[in-house]
Amino acid sequence: MKRHLLTLFTVGFAVVLSGCASVQMEELRGTVSYRERMALPPEAEVRVAIEDVSKADAAAQVVAEQVLHPAAQVPIPFAISYDANAIAASSRYALVAEIRDRDNTLLWRTDTALNPFAADVQPDNINLVLKRVGGKNKPLLTWHYRCDDVTFTFAPGIDENARLYFDNRTYQLKRVPSASGARYEGEGLMFWSKGRDGMLNVGGKTYEGCTGEAQ
Repeated sequence: MKRHLLTLFTVGFAVVLSGCASVQMEELRGTVSYRERMALPPEAEVRVAIEDVSKADAAAQVVAEQVLHPAAQVPIPFAISYDANAIAASSRYALVAEIRDRDNTLLWRTDTALNPFAADVQPDNINLVLKRVGGKNKPLLTWHYRCDDVTFTFAPGIDENARLYFDNRTYQLKRVPSASGARYEGEGLMFWSKGRDGMLNVGGKTYEGCTGEAQ
């Protein structure tokens, strides 16, 4: 009886090991960026996915994906894990990416198919350059901010320039380097945002705790 139980345990353990051995996790690394010199909108979402595109008359099948909510601007690093044993030599694959705003509006996406398993692709250094959806002149959403009883409107442009409407005046701003978030300065005014949070400094007075809504 003991020998029988030992045999069953050995067989069961071998099956478990066999199942574990069937999974071989590997990783693709790289960055997501775009050519336009414009800031990501607050709460942007970046999706990177490996898709099986073998069937031309059917929707692509997602093999693996990673969803990112970046705190900084492009280029945005990604690292997507997948089961190497699930990749078939007879199938075709594409590495795709897209960027959406907080209202799920598509802003950028890949427009060329990149096979991440091609011999000339470095799996730890893949640079995905996305294309603006709707044309390069399509503006980003306008953001309306409130800080207690103070309100203002921020309108990003298609480059590093932006406009801010405050106290019946329009300020022309330019994006400047920032350790985190997006910072704009111009005409004695400074505006900083990260996600929906914002801070405004104008005429030496600072308004903190600002919350924005996109329209």
